[in-house]
Amino acid sequence: DFQGKPILTPHYQRLAWIRGTYPTFTTQVFDRIATGNGNVYGVVRKYENENGISLSNFGSTAAAVTLSLTNTGNVLFTNLVNGKPYFASDVYNDTTYQIAFYGGTANLSLTIPAYGSAVLIVSDSAKKLVVPTLLGVNANNEKTLPERFSLSQNYPNPFNPSTTINYQLPVNSNVSLKVYDILGKEVITLVHQEQRAGTYSVKFAGEKLSTGIYFYRLQAGSFVQIKKMLLMK
Repeated sequence: DFQGKPILTPHYQRLAWIRGTYPTFTTQVFDRIATGNGNVYGVVRKYENENGISLSNFGSTAAAVTLSLTNTGNVLFTNLVNGKPYFASDVYNDTTYQIAFYGGTANLSLTIPAYGSAVLIVSDSAKKLVVPTLLGVNANNEKTLPERFSLSQNYPNPFNPSTTINYQLPVNSNVSLKVYDILGKEVITLVHQEQRAGTYSVKFAGEKLSTGIYFYRLQAGSFVQIKKMLLMK
C-alpha cells in the first residue's frame, strides 16, 4: 500500500528484466567509471562485446556527463574496428547513442535527468529491451495470461515521430517484430528473442524516416500477423 508503488513497481521490474536479459549484469566484477560530473555515480561491468554501464544522478538538476571508453581498459571487445559505428543503448530509457573508437578509445556524452538513471549496453549493435506489462489479477487473486496470440493496431496512428505497438503471447515464444517500408524493405528489427507469455509494449521511433506507409510484422512461433501504419511529418 506504499504511495510510491506506481512509480517503484515498473522501475524495479525494468531493472529485473535488464539483469535477466543481459549477462553483463549478472557478473560480480565491476569498476567505477569517471563521469566528469560530481553528482553522477558511474559503474562499468566489462563483458566481451556486450559491456554494461550504470549511471545514477544524485543531483536535483539534469547532469551532463562524458565517459571515456577504452578497449581492454574499461570495456572489452574482440576484433575492435577503429572508425566502425558502435552503439551505447540505454535500455532503461529506450535511447541509443552511436559512438566510434579511434586508437581504441571512444567518448560518449549524454545527459542524466535529475535523480535519474541510465543503464547502457555498449555493443556493436543497438539493443532494445521489451518489458512485458505486469500480469493482471482476477477475483481469485490468480495471475491471468492472454488467451490467444494478438497484434494490436499501433497507437497513435497516424503518428509523428513515435508510436507504440502492443502484442500478446499466450505461451512462451520465439518472437520477431519487424518494420518494413511500402516496398517491402526491412527498416528495423524491434524484437528478436525468446519471450515469456504475457502482454508486451514496444515503442517505434520514426524520426529518421520519411512520411509514408509502413508495415509491422509479428511472428511468434507459427503465428504471423501484419498491420499497416502511417507516418506523417
